[in-house]
Amino acid sequence: MKKLIVLLSAVIAVVQIGRSATFDVKVPEGTKKCYVCGKFNGWSAVDAVAMTMVDTDRFKLELPDVSESDVANGFKYLCGRDWAYVEKSASGGEIDNRTVTGSPDVVGSWASVPQWEVETLEMVLNGISRQVRVYLPEGYDESSEAYPVMYYNTVQQRYNNAGADDDRGDDFFGSVSWNAHETMEALRSEGVSPYIMVEVSSFLPENTVDYNEDFEGTGCADEWLTAFVGELMPAINSRYRVADEAATIVGADYGALFGLYTAISRPDLFGRCVAMSPMLWINPGTFDELAASASERTAAQYFYLSSGSLEPGWMTQGVSSLADALGGISGAVVHNVVFEGAAHDDEDWGASFGNILRAMADGSSPSAKVNAVRSKAVSRAAADFASSVYTLYAGEDADNMQRIGTLAYTEDFRKQGSSTAVKAYVITNDIAASLKSKYYWNVACGEDASAGWLLADNKSIGFSSKKDEISWHNVAVLEDGTTANVAAHSKGFKVVTATSSTAMTRGEAHLQTATVKFPGADKSFSVHYGSVNSASDMGAISAVCNVSDNCVEAVVTYDFNLNKVTVEETAFGQSLDDVVVESFTAVPAVCSVGQDVAVSLVLDGSCGVEISCQRDFAEDVPVDVRRGSDGSYEMTLSGVKEGIYTFMVDLVNGSNRLDGAAEINVRVLSSSTSSASTLLTVNPYRSVDWSSIGRYKANFHTHTSQSFDTKFTTTEVVDRYRAAGYSILSLTDHDANSYPWNMFSLYNPAAEDRDPWSMGMLAVPGVELSKDRRNSWSEKTGGEFNHHNDFFTGRKGQEFMSLRESYAYTQAIGGMQIINHPGQYWNLSTTYTPGAKNSPEWHAENFRLYDSLIGLEVYNQGNRRPNDRILWDQVLTLTMPERPVWGYSCDDTHTAEQYFRNYEFMLMPELTIDALKEAMREGQLVISYEYTGSGENKAPAVTSIDVDESRSLITVVSDDADMIEWISSTHQEQSGVASSRKSTVVGIGKTFDYSGFQGSYVRARLTNKYGETAIQPFGFVADGQSSVDDVRSTTPGVEFSVALAQDASTAVVTCSEPMTRISFVNAAGVVAKTVECGADCEVSVNVDNLAHGAYVIVGATERAAYTAKLMLP
Repeated sequence: MKKLIVLLSAVIAVVQIGRSATFDVKVPEGTKKCYVCGKFNGWSAVDAVAMTMVDTDRFKLELPDVSESDVANGFKYLCGRDWAYVEKSASGGEIDNRTVTGSPDVVGSWASVPQWEVETLEMVLNGISRQVRVYLPEGYDESSEAYPVMYYNTVQQRYNNAGADDDRGDDFFGSVSWNAHETMEALRSEGVSPYIMVEVSSFLPENTVDYNEDFEGTGCADEWLTAFVGELMPAINSRYRVADEAATIVGADYGALFGLYTAISRPDLFGRCVAMSPMLWINPGTFDELAASASERTAAQYFYLSSGSLEPGWMTQGVSSLADALGGISGAVVHNVVFEGAAHDDEDWGASFGNILRAMADGSSPSAKVNAVRSKAVSRAAADFASSVYTLYAGEDADNMQRIGTLAYTEDFRKQGSSTAVKAYVITNDIAASLKSKYYWNVACGEDASAGWLLADNKSIGFSSKKDEISWHNVAVLEDGTTANVAAHSKGFKVVTATSSTAMTRGEAHLQTATVKFPGADKSFSVHYGSVNSASDMGAISAVCNVSDNCVEAVVTYDFNLNKVTVEETAFGQSLDDVVVESFTAVPAVCSVGQDVAVSLVLDGSCGVEISCQRDFAEDVPVDVRRGSDGSYEMTLSGVKEGIYTFMVDLVNGSNRLDGAAEINVRVLSSSTSSASTLLTVNPYRSVDWSSIGRYKANFHTHTSQSFDTKFTTTEVVDRYRAAGYSILSLTDHDANSYPWNMFSLYNPAAEDRDPWSMGMLAVPGVELSKDRRNSWSEKTGGEFNHHNDFFTGRKGQEFMSLRESYAYTQAIGGMQIINHPGQYWNLSTTYTPGAKNSPEWHAENFRLYDSLIGLEVYNQGNRRPNDRILWDQVLTLTMPERPVWGYSCDDTHTAEQYFRNYEFMLMPELTIDALKEAMREGQLVISYEYTGSGENKAPAVTSIDVDESRSLITVVSDDADMIEWISSTHQEQSGVASSRKSTVVGIGKTFDYSGFQGSYVRARLTNKYGETAIQPFGFVADGQSSVDDVRSTTPGVEFSVALAQDASTAVVTCSEPMTRISFVNAAGVVAKTVECGADCEVSVNVDNLAHGAYVIVGATERAAYTAKLMLP
């Protein structure tokens, strides 16, 4: 069937009906375009909504289905679809997000003004929907002239800033990437021809000529070329005034491979080819063979090949060899240049591109000296320190950083973790909440950059579009000429003591304060800071400090600018250090209306005790506290009502009080039925012999330079984890499978191979499926396809698949999957319609449908999203005991500070893949999160987990846990306020008594001053209820099958649910055919054009996806 080309305008996704917002803005003189961007469109500058010009300085826009509350979440105006063109104050300063619309609003100034406009088209090419971006040269609308076309083929596997939605990475038009169009316009006065520039996205398989067995699906350049010349080029030729001359094809990295293949194959269509740093190693020898068999050119064809002097030698040598091969083509003119000081990145390709444009004007060879002004400068050591001048420059544009301010001299600065004051020049810069992209900085040696930069290369900070608070960035220049810098969330500071952590309050002049209690004999504390985006704990920033021995309360003030702590001791008294809450229990902790509940508190040590109780966090409930014969505190709740009863314990010793020393909850269900006994049906540790079982440290989510968003190679990552004592490791690069380890040098010739067995390690084949090969959670760039790790299948990124199709496909081929950082897609403050995407019900349904899903990441990048565990508890409430969902703790390493904060200990009899699969499937693991990532396993260790079913007791044995809490389900502390939801603690102490327990599960959390450990959930049913098998059998069955017709030309796919799409996936994991269905239950598919072999047929419905297997003879 002939493919259709669809050209669409960008739109805003509607979420509700019957609402609208009107934007009216007055802009600076000369503004040609105006856009609005905000929370309502995910803060995506690329998708900012165009406004209508109603006067020379006035724009208006009405957005249906965007309400005042949506507007109140924040918006800004831009004069181009890039954050480089955001509005500023009249003096050029940062402004806060707007939250209300004016009549009109007034833009004081623009950060910069574009001299161009890029049009975005939506096209279906090679069966895949893509964005095609087109730049028309200045003067296009005012003339009738036809222009030559320059096509840039970008590969959607490259990205540099993990988690930043608006970082397009390999971007031909990006202000911090190629910036090709502005470069061209600037060079027109030098004779450079104006081009219509077209950027189109492609995928790794489409850029490779031959199949490479280590990259599934490679070797599809022919199909992409057919679509390129048969669909894309005709659409461009019909839509724009295109000159009757051969086009230019441009590409870099993997994209350069397709450019070369296109030019060699179709000299009639492409007269020039620009191939920068081509990744020839993925198809070794291919282009030499193509050049040797190429036909004589009837007109001169120009090849502009290049590499950078900072790239590995194998790149320069490979390009040089290619130049020799291409030089053998009759009629080919080949130029090969090594650009001085250029590396393998987008900025350097963009900086070098101007030289190529100049050379293309007359067919000459490009200059090797990069003429574009770069932000990188020669390093200059600090001299004569006391009289030095240093100035901070920073901004979103690496080549046009703005002056922030002069650093102030002090003799009172402290390095991170140090209490010793040193001489330094310091400055702290506020970075607005609206800045959600990469942020560059450097220090000038003087009042401006004319004297050079202190740092040879700009430094950068990656900000996420989820960031919603001001960040602080502190830079210090020390006496030896080195620098120190810390970027922190302005609301992420806390004081951590031996017994608790206390959030600090942001004040003026970068100060933080907190009133902190010191009830015990350990009077030490430190100040911790939070990550710039999520405020997750990044560890101690101050040195360890102390208050006096009899101090029980103090006001701690922290100066971020100087990294200095000051203390005002405000209360004194006797220590409570000898008092420990040994256990705090309620039996049953989850029960029915009308039951009696026995509550018991056991302390190790003596002091005054005050116990209070509230129902539903509002109604005080009187409690009659009795002392037991063993010194315990005993209470009884009689005839309980529906709701949550919360018991709170305060400890008192003289004037020293510790409020909230312990808290547990009793959940009362509405059902009036009860059972005398509870059956334990899920025990993940039932078969574990704790005296002999192996404990293997593991991490299932790591990244290497194969993801292009971390500097560490595969070799370096493996070596780091081995040194930190990990025995099991999966390298899960985005849509790229870095396995096996003994072929690292094939993926990256600069890396060294590793043999896991000789290292005493188990290498787990894995990949983070991200879709569209973009590391982003936004709907525009992959959020519809929540990231998940796929194990034991060898899969790569498959951009065609929906999320549930991916789950079904992995299930069909026998793999396992873990859902990554689910809290990234799930907002705690959102009240979801049951079953809506990302809701707990939606996740629960996925786990019921697909056995391949074994668990959730509940700790990621330390504790980046605490709501991961709240979601886990909500999902468990819906699925247990019939469908356990195991929790995982993974580093998700993109930066050096993210190493070793997360790990699990897999409980396995031996270090083999089969034993690992069994442990992953059965939940035989304990997971840990360590606050600082020492690599020394300091989070609580589990010695054993003992279950006495005759007495209904579960006991966790740990030698280094300060507290063990038992959790079941979640609750909201404020009715109707979703953000007040918390996991429900139903017991404290090493033993949980599940006598009469009517909850569906319980899990334990262990804590100490170094971190947290969680055990997997136990599941229960009341005696007499349906068994687990009975519960599972209530799920309605769906019949899905495929049959081959007698003549083998047609496959008949049948499903008892109406189908929306059918995909035929071959043994290499490549989609060979996709059929869109009209809600049909039976579809006949022509398979004449499919190669013989085995296929997995994936049928998608509105509810789920199903699979069957088919062999084509």
